[in-house]
Amino acid sequence: MFKNIKAVFLFVKDPIQSAKWYSKLFELPLQIEEENFCLLNNNDIELCFHLADEKSPLTTGGSVSYWNVQNINSAINKAKELGGIIYRGPLKIEEEDNRWIAQIKDPFGNV
Repeated sequence: MFKNIKAVFLFVKDPIQSAKWYSKLFELPLQIEEENFCLLNNNDIELCFHLADEKSPLTTGGSVSYWNVQNINSAINKAKELGGIIYRGPLKIEEEDNRWIAQIKDPFGNV
């Protein structure tokens, strides 16, 4: 019945500003640019930026998306160059696979 994740939503203070930052980070073009909603498409997954409101407030808690990267240090450094900061990690999660995770807080308070 359920196939795969289609979209991940970030509820933000300024959808256009946030989407432009992630567009630079992920090197993906903006597909939709409206005052309250923006979209980036990463293969089959849409990264959506929606204006935060009382039902979906701006928060560092809640769901966090993790992305596969070629090199975690390079990804962290790029995020830092764009004004992001390490929020958690990097943490090694599996000894045998040499897998690491990190959480980055963007300049707007989203993780």
